[in-house]
Amino acid sequence: MKRLDSRRDILLALPIALIAFAIRLKGIHGIDLGLDGGLSLAVAALPPSAALQFLAHDVHPPLFYLLLHLWIASVGSAPFSAKFFGVLSGILAIVALYGWVRSFAGPLAATAASLLLAVSPVAVEIDLTVREYSLAVLLMIVAVGSATRRPTGGRVRFIVLGTLAVWTSYLALTVPLIAALGAMWRRDTRRLVDGVTIGASILPWLGFATLSGFLAVFQSAGPRQQTVAGEPLLPQLSDAFRMLDGGVWLQPEWLGPLALGAAIVVVAVAVWRMSDGLQSSARVLPLAWLGIAVLNVAAAILVNTYWTREGLGVRYIAPALPFVFAFLGMGIVCGLRRVPFVGVVALALLVVPNLLGTLAWYRRPTLPPSFWDPTALVATLDARTAPHDGIVFVSAEQAGYYQALSEHPRPWVLIPAGTDYLQGDVTRRADAELPELTRQSRAIWLVVYRGVVGEGTSKLNDWLSLRDFAVTPITLPDSEIDPYLTDAALHESSAQTYPGVAFADSVRLLGATAPTVLLGGGVLPVDLRWQASTPPSRDLKVFVHLINQNGAVVSQHDSPPANGRAPVPRWQAGQIVDDRHGLLIPNHLPSGTYWLEVGLYDGDGRLSLLKGGDTVRLGPIRVKD
Repeated sequence: MKRLDSRRDILLALPIALIAFAIRLKGIHGIDLGLDGGLSLAVAALPPSAALQFLAHDVHPPLFYLLLHLWIASVGSAPFSAKFFGVLSGILAIVALYGWVRSFAGPLAATAASLLLAVSPVAVEIDLTVREYSLAVLLMIVAVGSATRRPTGGRVRFIVLGTLAVWTSYLALTVPLIAALGAMWRRDTRRLVDGVTIGASILPWLGFATLSGFLAVFQSAGPRQQTVAGEPLLPQLSDAFRMLDGGVWLQPEWLGPLALGAAIVVVAVAVWRMSDGLQSSARVLPLAWLGIAVLNVAAAILVNTYWTREGLGVRYIAPALPFVFAFLGMGIVCGLRRVPFVGVVALALLVVPNLLGTLAWYRRPTLPPSFWDPTALVATLDARTAPHDGIVFVSAEQAGYYQALSEHPRPWVLIPAGTDYLQGDVTRRADAELPELTRQSRAIWLVVYRGVVGEGTSKLNDWLSLRDFAVTPITLPDSEIDPYLTDAALHESSAQTYPGVAFADSVRLLGATAPTVLLGGGVLPVDLRWQASTPPSRDLKVFVHLINQNGAVVSQHDSPPANGRAPVPRWQAGQIVDDRHGLLIPNHLPSGTYWLEVGLYDGDGRLSLLKGGDTVRLGPIRVKD
């Protein structure tokens, strides 16, 4: 690939790069990280070893996430900073496309191809999302550019760049595949070896991933759990066609495909009737590498049909764009040289719909309706959590948005739940991740996105409920936050242990422990221990009420024992049941003396005490401002 060392190249390439940057600059200021951008940012924020273990269960190679880890460590994880990595990759991809097309078709064809990539709504969208596709497109272009060079240095660069591309996205495997197929056609042994070497380079990662659980990806039903059938082939082909000229946001829907079809006819006629003005390889090179685009579109359709099942994603079409635009740019120049008016018309039929599609993309809702409201979640966590609190996310997307938007992010861990291929053994991961977070934290906040609730989430609540003090959940429109106090909250102030008392139905409260001094706005941990000499006959709940001197309840926590993890009907004779409760203390609660009331009840009323009454009073507890 020839260097951009002439003044004309700079005068042509630089304005296109500036146009591309200006178009992308408008969208870089929002909080939208893309459909899976939160996941990318969460993985990049993890320690590299934890990120590799996560990616072993995911469907993406690791290189992008390791580079993004270094990027956010240097410039921060705010939305602008995180998205700028993709914007920078996209701008460099446009310049690289110019250089590659310039090497075999001249500066005018390079200008047309790079201008199309600069204004394409598909390219704009992937550049403004925190995903690996912009970097993959850049590496694919420079790898193909190196492959067109015959010297040994070109071979080495092709292998290195192709390997980096494959380790960035599996979609980049189309580059060594087309190189190998072309080498077999031409009987070029060296190029065949190059292609095989690049493709085989990913085998060590696949081996590591397989040993770490990657086979669960193929055994699972995909992100949608087969709840949605894949689209028929023709609508997907139609969507792919739309994305090449104007994108799916351009209305009416037929406008982009009609313009693209007309442009392709004009370009095809011009290319094949052109007898001079281009290098002899000009017809062969773009047509050969156009196979990358064909394979990428085929891969996108397969992924959507059997995996995502949510409409053809622009991220899977993006790697096809440079190679389609290279062919179209060459054809436009053929038209310009033969009949200038025809070339101008063909260029307009491609550039104008793409530009209109990009403007339409900017007018879309900032986040799809299926998303949660990340600002509400982050605002709640920022308002409620203290510096020594920890957070547990079951959704990587929510973790990433929290990392990007929180004004003072607390320590957090990610234990995926709800999606089969990412979830794995939740209990084992909780045993590995949560003890250290619990030791370092005063409170644990489990964030449950309702889109991923399931057995894994229940196991996390089980783990925390049996070890910490459950607090009344905080309900958001799309999520639930389950707070838990740790032992540190009980031991950080003077605590008192109260003697036991006997209830009816052979139930006995063996003892209770609670602080004697509290601050308003805090949480009151109460540790109860129950035992029954014979299995109780009633399905009882525990009530723990904080009352003032007038007997009015100012805070309470009612639940079956151990936050529902040790229901009374399952108690065995003589079994000791640890039962922990956390009561939120209102900020406005006046200072003074308060008491705790503890008891059990069901639909028939409260369980009575053998000595009379139905409530155990504990205290006093002094609340300070």
